[in-house]
Amino acid sequence: MYTVTATQLNLRSTPEAKTDLSNRIAVLPNGQKVDKLEEFSNVWWKVSTFLQGQEFIGYVSSSYLSQDTKAQTANKVTEVHLSKNNSNSKRNSKFALAFPLGEASMPSRDSSNKVNSIKTILDWLNVEQSLRYRAGGGSTYCNIYAYDFCFLNGVYLPRVWWTTGAILRLSNNENVPVLYGDTVLERNANSLFDWFVNWSNRFGWERVNTFSALQERANLGEICILVAKRRDLNRSGHIVAVVPEDDIRKAKRDSNGAVIVPLQSQAGASNNKYFSGNKWWAARENNLPKFSDFALFAHS
Repeated sequence: MYTVTATQLNLRSTPEAKTDLSNRIAVLPNGQKVDKLEEFSNVWWKVSTFLQGQEFIGYVSSSYLSQDTKAQTANKVTEVHLSKNNSNSKRNSKFALAFPLGEASMPSRDSSNKVNSIKTILDWLNVEQSLRYRAGGGSTYCNIYAYDFCFLNGVYLPRVWWTTGAILRLSNNENVPVLYGDTVLERNANSLFDWFVNWSNRFGWERVNTFSALQERANLGEICILVAKRRDLNRSGHIVAVVPEDDIRKAKRDSNGAVIVPLQSQAGASNNKYFSGNKWWAARENNLPKFSDFALFAHS
């Protein structure tokens, strides 16, 4: 990952500086993050980046890029969990909510039949009945359900994540202990959105551009997530799993067959093992968008 150092940097469809700008496809602002895809020459690099939720791929002058410090240290920042096999962490308990599930005989992802194993995990988590995910006292538990879903599927999503200070220590090759409230903190849906944008590609996640593409990947047995950040950060964002369709449960599609609402599984104000209701990520409150941004991610 690299950062744009110019005030503005032209992203071009071809590796050449046409003076009429006929090959300009976007203007990248100072500080924009880009992923280097390949070096076409010493001058021109092919990169990818996201602007206003849309992915752009093109060529930029490498003279105006600097390597992102976070990318340099990312390989030293490992996934982190609170201790596994905590017997108090179970579906029908409100104890140990920051810990991975520790029940005996938990299902796991079967690489030879990914779709069926996802459905088995959804059945076992039993989000509509399990006390662990039940809303109450003004609290909802979409982040915990998404974490448990990913954990059983063998894909990393943080329930707790390193503090800034811990990341700096890790980048200096220190051995950093997992200390709740000191080196790691719990992640809510708002901070998970930020984690996905800034860190998830280091753990095998890929950003997806359309609901159709996301649903297609879910139908193949990939682990798929839709996450949204609340405009008011003092209130909850939302995160859901996008799950495989079957003969009965379907995503919503428009007249051209494009997915407009994927098939999801969630905990929240209401808990649903399967649903494809309204476009909750586009909801409004007080005449403003309820969520400042949302994003789609898949993990193969």
